[in-house]
Amino acid sequence: MKIDEVSSMTPEDGKILLKIARESVEEHILRMRVPAVRSIDPSMRQNAGVFVTLKIHGDLRGCIGFVEAIYPLYIGVQKAAVYAATDDPRFLPVSEDELGLLEYEVTVLSDTEEISIGKDTDLSALIVRGVHGLEISKGIRSGLLLPQVMVEMNLSPLQFLDETCIKAGMRSSCWKDPEARVYRFMGKVFS
Repeated sequence: MKIDEVSSMTPEDGKILLKIARESVEEHILRMRVPAVRSIDPSMRQNAGVFVTLKIHGDLRGCIGFVEAIYPLYIGVQKAAVYAATDDPRFLPVSEDELGLLEYEVTVLSDTEEISIGKDTDLSALIVRGVHGLEISKGIRSGLLLPQVMVEMNLSPLQFLDETCIKAGMRSSCWKDPEARVYRFMGKVFS
């Protein structure tokens, strides 16, 4: 999705996406199926990158998503929600007993754009707190942090770049390497 399309999403859109995420996880855990989505706004049929984050009492319980806009938004939410509940390698699959405790967060991503950072770059203008997420790649390694991570961890733009490198399994200043690619995207968060 283009940045203006993501930024124009409404709280009502968010409620719909959160409902899709919750119903998908519950149906999968309880019945091993994903519910059919009946009527959906045409904007939700557009391909978009999306992440679904699950928490319990504010603690991360799973987070999976798609940076690339490979699925229509509503299908991406269904898939990411189920994967976050069952396939995040950091956690055991969500149990039936945990369903009532889950807090859902859906982050809709804009298309990524490559950015270049020079010694005179104003990082706070390039990477806006709570608005931009980052993806850094070099060779076969890549790491991504959603926009809300910068706020939750109280990071400066420089620290956010470093943390994204660490997430990719590289040294913290990897973004300075001429072979590294740095991408930013906008994320609209619904919770």
